[in-house]
Amino acid sequence: MKASELKEGEAGIIKNIESACIQKDKMIDFGIVNGARIMILKKLAFGDPILIKIRETLVALRKKDLSCVNVEGVDE
Repeated sequence: MKASELKEGEAGIIKNIESACIQKDKMIDFGIVNGARIMILKKLAFGDPILIKIRETLVALRKKDLSCVNVEGVDE
């Protein structure tokens, strides 16, 4: 499942980031790495950008960039 498909309040564990993702290096700098827990806090107007919590950091990412992140083990 893509991280962009999670609903507000849902969380999952990052499985991988697709290698074709343009912002991959920047996402790794933010702590978006394999095994990290990601939670969707808010989807803004028209679903873009998306506010996420990764570890103790809040980050707003474009839906397009977040769709490069694959997650598993969705929980609340």
